Amino acid sequence: MRPRTGSHRRAAAIAWAFGMLTACSPGVKDGGNTGSMADGGSTNTDSGSTDGGTDVLDGTWWQVDGEVVVSAGAPQVDGSTLVFSRRSGDESACQDVVSPTVLASDEAPPHATVFTWWRVEWDPMGITCFGAGEGAARQPLMLGVGQMHPELEAVLPSLLGETDAAALGHLNGAYLQLPGDDRLLVFGVIGPESAWAGEGEPAMAAPLADGTWLLRSAYSLPLSW
Repeated sequence: MRPRTGSHRRAAAIAWAFGMLTACSPGVKDGGNTGSMADGGSTNTDSGSTDGGTDVLDGTWWQVDGEVVVSAGAPQVDGSTLVFSRRSGDESACQDVVSPTVLASDEAPPHATVFTWWRVEWDPMGITCFGAGEGAARQPLMLGVGQMHPELEAVLPSLLGETDAAALGHLNGAYLQLPGDDRLLVFGVIGPESAWAGEGEPAMAAPLADGTWLLRSAYSLPLSW
């Protein structure tokens, strides 16, 4: 079962900075549907053009979703997928779907609430929806699986909707650290396919159970992040 994409909130990711929990921005707004994570390549649905004919993509927000295959407790490049969406208003203006080239758990988690911490890299040639210094054009990302955060619990009912309501109480929090940024962002939810089907308990420690872990953003981030 794949998590559907749906309602999103902008720039309300929670960050730990210097050991303190702070909200990056209090503003929230519902977002649009980003399409299927199973599709490959890039999808550009909303772009303009300069006089010289160069595409100018709309959107000032971005998000990351995906699927991570875990085997023997470790993340695997084979079979894993990342979906980077550039968002314009309430819609996905452009999507890049790429396979990671690196999924390494070679660093200690930065906070006690995070128990699995992965360094994620991908082929930059697969990124066409982001200009230099924007969103997914910068790497690596640090991606973590940890405890569910109260901020996420508050938005999950509207995020999941009726289709994925069974997943409530079965998912873990997804954490992110961007290149050159010390903040630890609480940005989404993650769980194995069984959790999205409403089965089992959230992971409480590493290693993670083997299987395909489905990642879904709850918040969009500014392109400058």
